[in-house]
Amino acid sequence: MQFIFDTNYYRGIVFGKELLDIQKKLFEQKDRERLKGHEILFPNIVAIELISHLKSGDNALRVCYTALHFLANHCNRNGANKFKGTYMPTYEDLISFYFFQTPSDQFGIVNRNLNKYANDIGGVYNIANTFDYRDVIKEISEFKKFGINNLISNIEKHYLPAIHPNKISDKDIFNKNAEVKEEFERAYKVGDYHKWWGLVFLSMAMQDKKIEKIKLTKEEFQHGFLNDFKVSIDFFVNHVWRKVADTKKVEYFYSPETDGKKRWNSYYDMQLIFATEFENYKNRNTILVTTERKIQEAFAKMGKENLVISPGEYQELLEK
Repeated sequence: MQFIFDTNYYRGIVFGKELLDIQKKLFEQKDRERLKGHEILFPNIVAIELISHLKSGDNALRVCYTALHFLANHCNRNGANKFKGTYMPTYEDLISFYFFQTPSDQFGIVNRNLNKYANDIGGVYNIANTFDYRDVIKEISEFKKFGINNLISNIEKHYLPAIHPNKISDKDIFNKNAEVKEEFERAYKVGDYHKWWGLVFLSMAMQDKKIEKIKLTKEEFQHGFLNDFKVSIDFFVNHVWRKVADTKKVEYFYSPETDGKKRWNSYYDMQLIFATEFENYKNRNTILVTTERKIQEAFAKMGKENLVISPGEYQELLEK
């Protein structure tokens, strides 16, 4: 059995604890996991979230660095300074693998190197590495922003013009035009957005690979991709895209850094769900360990509640 752990798990397991206690916990947990035959996957999106906080002046720097240290060693099979394990790339890579059996052109290189970056920075605990690797940390932070901006760009270019009566892209169209917002509500209720977002993800992968046509029937798309990733897509529609219509400050959606409530965090949660569904689509039994109730509810809603557990439930597995 494989397991993926979310960002809050790694932050929570180190928060308020001394380093020696953390390393003792890590050693004991890895020992039990070996005995149980658990494979711990390295989730790139978690590493990205943690590394992006390793900047001078960030209030979460120390806890994120310690969490990165735990992550890098937890996912490393042999415990040596060189990473040896299985990593889960960001969803852009996974979509490309799903349709084209190759990594993304734009995201693939960084995805392949993230486990090395994480191990170099946090594998051996030395918080001075946050300064020594500041260029790498900056690169990862830019990569994180690029992922969101790439998605937002696709929304502006390919979606807003399609729903606007005059085919004009307008970020604030949902607040300005009652008819468009009403159509948004109708499409949301009947599930049209789930199909549309599936097409958006496919379109992004095709653009990335510079492929103009793909042999894929409607039935193959709906019963294949949309079904294989139904939790991910439903979660994205409800916890990210839905907020386009709900928020009165549309800049929160298009400029995530301005939003004090950090609504875009659900975008990263979606990627963990996507990775879990991808592995199970590949018949590699994988469970996501998360503290987030909304993620647990998303799996249950789609009849996949067996693919997610809480940290407490995971601990019970280890102690059986």
